Amino acid sequence: MNSDAKSIYLRLLDKSFLTVVVTGELQSNEEPVAQDVEDVVGRFLLDISQRSGSASEDFDWVALLTALKERGLSISKEREASLSYALGRRATSEVNTLLSCLASGTLKKVQLERRPQFLSYNKISVEQLEEALGKCTESGRDPKPILINLLIVYCNADELEKANNVLKMLEETHQFPVGVGLRVHLINLYHKTNQPQLAFDMLEKIKEIEPDALLTSKAILKIANLYVDADRIEDAAVFLETEAKKRHASGEKNPAPEGKDHGIDLLCNRILTPSSESGDVEMVSRLERAILDGQFAAPSRRLINPIVRAYLVKGDLDAAWASVVECKRNYNIIPFRKGIAKELIKREDTNKLQQLVDMATDLYGEHNSLFDLACFFVDEERVKEAKRVLETPGLRVRSESVSEVCKYYLREKQTKRIEDLLAASAGTSIDRRFVYEYLLEAYINDGNCDKALGLWTQMQEEDLPASDKFLRDLGSFLQQNDKPVPFAIPEEEKMSQRARLQPQQEMKKAPELQQPRHPKLLEYEKLLEDGKLDEALSLHTELLSAEDEDLVLKPRHSFTLAKKLLDVGRLDDTIKIFQESPAMRKRNSGLLRTIAKRLAELNDYDRFEDFFTNYRSQDDGYLAVQLCKTAGRSNQAERCFNTIEKILNEVSYDTKPSSHLFPSSGLLWLVKKDPSLMTRLETLSDKMKSKGVVKGIETLWGYHFIEGNTEEAKKLSEEVKDGNAFDLCVPVLHYCRETQDVLVAQNLLSYIKGNLANSDTAVAATYNCIIDILCQKNKPREALKTLEETQKSINLKSINAATLKTLSEQLAAENIKFPFEIPAAATTLRPGVSHRK
Repeated sequence: MNSDAKSIYLRLLDKSFLTVVVTGELQSNEEPVAQDVEDVVGRFLLDISQRSGSASEDFDWVALLTALKERGLSISKEREASLSYALGRRATSEVNTLLSCLASGTLKKVQLERRPQFLSYNKISVEQLEEALGKCTESGRDPKPILINLLIVYCNADELEKANNVLKMLEETHQFPVGVGLRVHLINLYHKTNQPQLAFDMLEKIKEIEPDALLTSKAILKIANLYVDADRIEDAAVFLETEAKKRHASGEKNPAPEGKDHGIDLLCNRILTPSSESGDVEMVSRLERAILDGQFAAPSRRLINPIVRAYLVKGDLDAAWASVVECKRNYNIIPFRKGIAKELIKREDTNKLQQLVDMATDLYGEHNSLFDLACFFVDEERVKEAKRVLETPGLRVRSESVSEVCKYYLREKQTKRIEDLLAASAGTSIDRRFVYEYLLEAYINDGNCDKALGLWTQMQEEDLPASDKFLRDLGSFLQQNDKPVPFAIPEEEKMSQRARLQPQQEMKKAPELQQPRHPKLLEYEKLLEDGKLDEALSLHTELLSAEDEDLVLKPRHSFTLAKKLLDVGRLDDTIKIFQESPAMRKRNSGLLRTIAKRLAELNDYDRFEDFFTNYRSQDDGYLAVQLCKTAGRSNQAERCFNTIEKILNEVSYDTKPSSHLFPSSGLLWLVKKDPSLMTRLETLSDKMKSKGVVKGIETLWGYHFIEGNTEEAKKLSEEVKDGNAFDLCVPVLHYCRETQDVLVAQNLLSYIKGNLANSDTAVAATYNCIIDILCQKNKPREALKTLEETQKSINLKSINAATLKTLSEQLAAENIKFPFEIPAAATTLRPGVSHRK
């Protein structure tokens, strides 16, 4: 018997309901024997006698037993005796008589009237729904369940005309009383499609059918936003105030969500911005108060910014400052910090400016607040003041902060601001290479060759080495404009953002491009430039054995030759360079990975295993994963497992980083190819867990999840519930990419959303994986639909930029416009092909 059903019964004391539940459970058995029926009902009654607890004296056993008798449900003689004993003084003569009747064996069970089973329409696609509607209409069945689901689907897909047609069918053709929930879906649709009048009419309809209906916070803010867009700000204020009063009057607790809800924040900002831009302090205050009183949104900078802005537009700095202080005290927020700071700088109010810095220091730390202050001075063209701030002893500014500021200036085409930041940062601890690189990009955008070349000259004067990317970009720009290039342009390499901007200290150690070279080295470089790889390879071997200090080959010399050989398919010669130049392996993990990828493509397991054993990096699991995939394709799963197991057993797991060596994605691939390895994987997993590494559990979880072994997967997830949700999902994501199994990826997405906390990264990675697979299968329409779905939970910047570009091109080939602007800052990493294996 379902324990939930018993609990519901005990709460509602509804005997008829419970007997229906019992009868239904008995009928679920196709051929129940009499003794089974008696045991089920008897066990059920015995359980109820134990569950009735403190309410046992008031429990109406006569009513329950009478209801069971009317249903013809029986118990065994043994159960009759045990129940009578268990009930004690509650076993009155009437109760004992009914128990005897139930145990007599003369009752005939009354069958429940079964209703026909229908397909669950909320779990199928819109095409299937439309097809089901057609079949339903033809067969004369009730189409309302399908129409309801179609209405919701059309609302979510922004199908305005179709949604309105379905609504009309429900109301006029089928006289279905459309409730508040469905009407809120329609309001959301009207907001997205900018149909304010339709939304207002729907709101009036809701008031007619249910005047006291409580709408969701988002629906309320969307309606208010539509009022504002229609230039009916007064109506928006009245509506928000009315909804806030209704919520208070209902006594329903609906606290604003904890943490950031960017959708709600954005709605609040849209509602308040027009009034704040016009300096209407009274209206902004009224709107904010209604939003906060109704708990439609949590206090945030976007919600509080407009009141400070309105005061500044009005010219009332004192009132604006008072609002800032009050918000810091009440909400620990500094609203409109940049705007108030720039106004204080203009008025040279050093006292309040210092107070603002102190408040920011409390929230963001001293280093961040001082760097922000310097940027505010730069915005106001106060370079000297900005420089004094950046010269603060001990000030440390993160490279990411400098990069973000430069990106903003570049995006806003504020070249002068980047120039001022470069001037202000001279002689400070800031890594100015970022500023130089973004300023170069700005000059290139402006088409200014002289200033662009001047940056390189200035870097030489400051003894600041330029990155290879800086030199390539500048060199290409000068060549395109028929200008002489006064330096050697480095060879083009595929480099990540992180690789192209190494810490300043490492850059200073880089060899200068124009230093004198030994004739032999010049000859070697000339051979490489001319593509004479055989002669270069022979000279490379000779130079490695040379004793002359001026003839010592640097790792970059070997790297260039190795890459050129690899590009023309000479894999054996590339590996030979790794044999001859051990120092190069430590600094060129990217080339190692490329070699591994080529070996994996050849499916030559013997050769790959030899390379893996001799040249793998100690902290890089990528090669191990590729080895496992090669083994799976070459039917060498057990042999590969032996190799990996041996390496893991030899590694010390005293430090956490060593867990990166465990190739969870690769081992998942092996056990999928050869399930007989599961027992050994479980043993290895237990051993690694005892050493503090849970990668084996993640691999086991991935296997059971893919196979649909729900209970096993649930047990394993409990063992790593405090870990990173993304790490748990990585092996499954790799499997989906390798097999292009979009269904498993979609199942994983549903699981993450429903079961894993702190899973934003995992959600983003899974969406990336699904869209990638759909693009690889040339299904751009499905990929676009998935991309549109992502906007409900993640930012577009979380989707891989290359994926967005591919999808855009595929849609263009089908004459479909890509509806988004690909963000300049979109990630170039492919989540789900993580570096953490």
